[in-house]
Amino acid sequence: MAWVTPSTVDIDRDRIIGAGGGERVHAIEYGWLDAMRTVRLYAYRLPAEPVGDLFAVHEAASIQLRVLAHLRPFWQEVIARTVGFSGIRLPSAALPSVKRSDLSLDPSRMTHH
Repeated sequence: MAWVTPSTVDIDRDRIIGAGGGERVHAIEYGWLDAMRTVRLYAYRLPAEPVGDLFAVHEAASIQLRVLAHLRPFWQEVIARTVGFSGIRLPSAALPSVKRSDLSLDPSRMTHH
């Protein structure tokens, strides 16, 4: 995930968020598309209820969903820029030898949204 923050510069917004509008982009690998389409995900709120169609949830929230063959090139661009980010699920991606240090550079840019 990457999103625009108050300190994001225009060139980084254009490079990472890109065309398509919105302030945020989520990226997954093709290998996870079927799982995303078929998962029954529950919100951790009371009362618990299914979140529903994840594609529709992204659209309703104006969040781009980017599907990539490999996340590493996108991730390397994200962490080198001024956008906020979270890579909490990167260990599930097809990234060769992911080290903890590869997942974040500046903890102050990693907020939960």
